[in-house]
Amino acid sequence: MGAIIMNVKISLLHTNDLHSNFNEWIKLASIIKKQRLELESKGNSVILIDGGDHFDVSVPECATTQGRLNIQMLNELKFDVLGVGNNELARFSPKHLSELITVSYAPWLLANVLHQNGNQIGNTKSNHIIKTKEGIKIGFIGITDQLGTLYEDSFGYKNKDTSKIVKNLSNELRKEGVNIVILVSHCGFDQDITLANELNEFVDVIIGAHSHTILHQPEIIEGVIIVQAGSHGDYLGELTLEYNPLTKKIVSYDAILHENELLVQKDKNQEKILFKGKEETEAFLNKEVLFLEKALQHQELVSWLAKVMKDYYKAEIGLMIGAAAKEGLPVGRISIRDIYNVCASLICTAHLEMKGSQIIGLLQERLDPKITTRVVGGYGFRPRGIQIGKIEFSGVTWEELDGRIFNIKVNGTNIDKNRWYKIGTGEHLHIVKACGYPSLVGTRVIEVNDFLYVRDVLITSLLENVKVVN
Repeated sequence: MGAIIMNVKISLLHTNDLHSNFNEWIKLASIIKKQRLELESKGNSVILIDGGDHFDVSVPECATTQGRLNIQMLNELKFDVLGVGNNELARFSPKHLSELITVSYAPWLLANVLHQNGNQIGNTKSNHIIKTKEGIKIGFIGITDQLGTLYEDSFGYKNKDTSKIVKNLSNELRKEGVNIVILVSHCGFDQDITLANELNEFVDVIIGAHSHTILHQPEIIEGVIIVQAGSHGDYLGELTLEYNPLTKKIVSYDAILHENELLVQKDKNQEKILFKGKEETEAFLNKEVLFLEKALQHQELVSWLAKVMKDYYKAEIGLMIGAAAKEGLPVGRISIRDIYNVCASLICTAHLEMKGSQIIGLLQERLDPKITTRVVGGYGFRPRGIQIGKIEFSGVTWEELDGRIFNIKVNGTNIDKNRWYKIGTGEHLHIVKACGYPSLVGTRVIEVNDFLYVRDVLITSLLENVKVVN
């Protein structure tokens, strides 16, 4: 009699969109370890996958350690594959991504956003193959939501046709003997459904992310299995595939979401890693950078940020939007934590050019409550519901009477409405849709540093010399 060929069981444990919610993660880690041991004891091959947005620099521990804490946690769990979300791609420079990936146990997969020359960004890979103990080859392809043309316009990256690149990579993987193709997608549930319809001959499974969708049972589209496990460490996804090596087909699947409940025990190793990260964070955040002998009002703080950016770029004018700070600063010792709390918005630094006529227009528009009281969301503004506020200036003086602006001077010289002036500011000041000031139309960009925030320029300048302000 011939040898009996047994079906092979492959268990995919998947997480997504943690957003550096570490207190939940150290509990989820204990579920991950428990399920891995249980599945391996049954003879299953277990693969651990994260769908991206594990990082989030709005969380102090992630920001202070620049993502090193996240990597240490992922490495301790020995994740096998990492997707790349917008919180990785848009918040870390290619150089820093390379540094993180160099010390990462798992490869970071990104196929549909590249450098302009076609090279991978920051040591990411387009695909990866894992071979099980039975010799089954599983190919992984990573994609992310391209956010329209954001990455091309703001970061100088190049979008690739997602469907086409996945088809090409799938064909290459099949030629290398891959038996199962899994798409690690940070595109969101709606896009995943569209992709499943387009790619059903090329992809077997989509591990989803980005939309924070809770799928207690997979969505099956044209034979493609789609799963996603919510967000913020609330769930661990488990998808077990039963594969027949003879027919080379997935013959069945079983899926479940394990809820991270209140009474779940914290994993001790992960807790130790988090404790060290918190120690480092506390030491940094508690540094005193300023002593105020009187309170600094909101408008004064925003004006100060305008001056900081004027000085940073050695520009003629500094501008800052009111939403750069949610309030002023109190009397007394001011720490980095205080700056972060007040300057919560993630506003990147920018060196711009504006015509004198634009400056004149902005001075008038800042008096219009229809503009200044507009509530903004997205674009890195924090907290949700903050008003865009008044634009404040450094290097510009003017007089005002009955709502009329006159006698405008730039560094003591009458403003020339036809002249282009160099501006130090935040990147939002060239995005009319973000700020809502009509006179921003026509602004020219000299430089935007997408990986340096205005608040950090302020902190760096203060750390160089702790100041007393009276």
